[in-house]
Amino acid sequence: MKKSLIPALATVLFVALLLNPALPVQGAALKAYLPFTIRELDHWARNDSTGTTCAEEDNVNTPVFAQRITRFSLTATHPLYDVGVDNCNFDFSGCTGAAAQEKGVLQADVCTGLYDDGINVIKGCVVPGWWRPFSMRITVGSTGGDFHYLQFYRKIQDANSWPQFLVLYEDGNLRLKPHPPAGRNDVCFGSSVIIGPATPAARPFVDIQEVTVNPSAMTLDLTFRSGGTAHVSLSVDRTRAVASIDVNYPADKNKPFAIFRSMNVTDGNADVDHIQSLSGIFPILSGWTTLQGPWWFFHRAVRSIHNTSAPDIRIEITE
Repeated sequence: MKKSLIPALATVLFVALLLNPALPVQGAALKAYLPFTIRELDHWARNDSTGTTCAEEDNVNTPVFAQRITRFSLTATHPLYDVGVDNCNFDFSGCTGAAAQEKGVLQADVCTGLYDDGINVIKGCVVPGWWRPFSMRITVGSTGGDFHYLQFYRKIQDANSWPQFLVLYEDGNLRLKPHPPAGRNDVCFGSSVIIGPATPAARPFVDIQEVTVNPSAMTLDLTFRSGGTAHVSLSVDRTRAVASIDVNYPADKNKPFAIFRSMNVTDGNADVDHIQSLSGIFPILSGWTTLQGPWWFFHRAVRSIHNTSAPDIRIEITE
């Protein structure tokens, strides 16, 4: 689907009114609508996705752009369907090439505890054969080290359980999930969002040079190797996990402020199968080319056999 014609038509109407004030349109109504129209033209998501047979390949590729942005949020919520029997296992049955080769090292990561105050737990992990030539420095207070990804665990308020709710990789990918609903021990990770000035590509990335963690404030301060920083404020409970990101890095009509990454083999075997915006709801792989903001909801309408409990993700521009 092409960009919605409504904002464009409203802009034409506004120009027409300037040229011909006698047109039978209520000025107050147009003034109320016009700021919304202009705001919609400022940001959009683009469909760069491809098909795949591999459940471990991130073929869903959606860069999100803004003419101007200072802050946006990521909100992870539980699937809308009944999860039933959960499945968080890897599935390489339809994979070939690089994706299939990753199978041999998935369980070989080495993780080191960096912080534990009884509420928050921070770990840094090293991945043998990491695909980028860099690691990132993770600092928590006076403790630090060089790792390929960060894990953040937090105690559930009403339970003796410390599930992981966030993972941040050196290549910019951030995964987020809520605490599990009552009666469940945990839920799956699924889709990810690249935070930072990543260039759109088949496998986009932005190298994070350093992350400073403040566990008590639940914040992350990111420094990118290519320039710029981001401040991430976190919250999590049994219904949602939220990351609010202050954008202090290059982002404009050519450089996305975030890139949504996920997997879709087919409905029922996907980490996301639909995208929703003010323009409507569309299958994630087809039926649209660009969608205006200021928010986009990436979700599953069909229960998935892959990462069954993985969350839906909403990206929203807040400033």
